[in-house]
Amino acid sequence: MASGKTPRFQWKKEYSELLSYSSVGIEMGAAVGIGILIGWLIDAKVFDNRTFPWLTLVFFGLGIVAAGNALYHAIKEMKAKQDAMTREQDMTRERDKKEDGPRQQ
Repeated sequence: MASGKTPRFQWKKEYSELLSYSSVGIEMGAAVGIGILIGWLIDAKVFDNRTFPWLTLVFFGLGIVAAGNALYHAIKEMKAKQDAMTREQDMTRERDKKEDGPRQQ
């Protein structure tokens, strides 16, 4: 575009990617919070606080593991997207070189 503005579909794509990456933080926090909640509920309701805080700590640890797993998968997805974009750029460069052909002097 002549005005230098980003096309609307490009803008939506960029914000969509940002939202998907920002959701990782929410997912990590929720995983830890849910782990703590489950551990506390089992300690309080099932074992009548006789095991407190041990099951809370165990499920807190499981929540941290789940959060790490979410982060790992998000990084893996980002890397796959970056690799795909790099391959696409390389293919475009190769196609442009073939279209230009050998230059005559």
